[in-house]
Amino acid sequence: MDVSGQVKQMNWLGSNSWLVFWAQPKQQCQVYDFCGAFGRCSEESQPFCDCLQGFQPSSEHDWSLQDYSGGCARKTQLQCQNNSVANGKKDNFLPNSNMALPKNPQSVSVGSGADCETTCLNNCSCTAYAYEDNQCSIWFGNLLGVQQGASDGKTLYIKLAASEFSSPKRGDILSLLDPRLERNADVDELSRICKVAGWCIQDDETHRPTMGQVVQILEGVLDVSRSPIPRSFQVFFDNQENIIFFTKSSSI
Repeated sequence: MDVSGQVKQMNWLGSNSWLVFWAQPKQQCQVYDFCGAFGRCSEESQPFCDCLQGFQPSSEHDWSLQDYSGGCARKTQLQCQNNSVANGKKDNFLPNSNMALPKNPQSVSVGSGADCETTCLNNCSCTAYAYEDNQCSIWFGNLLGVQQGASDGKTLYIKLAASEFSSPKRGDILSLLDPRLERNADVDELSRICKVAGWCIQDDETHRPTMGQVVQILEGVLDVSRSPIPRSFQVFFDNQENIIFFTKSSSI
């Protein structure tokens, strides 16, 4: 077994080179905890490991030596872990798509994706959640075994401090208004409307909020994070140059 965590059988070819003809596990990312806590492994990149957004290597020196076992640490503490920002903005969730989910999830009985998010948000020890097929999974403490680009990848929502999210400018969101309103609107209310709209158009109907939750969100009673971009919208954004719009024309 070498530093990669794989058991390998090799033949000496001479000229200071070895031929690997058997290894277990076969893929590097299948090695348990290869990238450490909050590290992300991908077979399609070199090096295999990097840190999830909002995190950085715990030891730059170890990572330079391709030793990723120390994992990654938060760039910014969560609000609930730092009393000095108790009156600041709430922690939020960053969606990470096409992921193999971390090890050791805990199942929670909830009614919707919004309830799953709220459960994790209200527990300081909860670091991430996923909601698939009406099943809510949450994770406490370190995230281990996160893999990018899995064949059956899911969306993983990772809790980050509010400062890790770029804040949109107020001229930007007000530009969504009808010009006849002359930018006369409450920015917080408009932001809630945009968030709930994003959740209401999710491809998976189980991710969409109920009407009762929509009312709570618009009233500011229930707080939700920014939704992931629906796959149908993402396809449109990625292929705008190849999309042709047809309009009816009339001849005189």
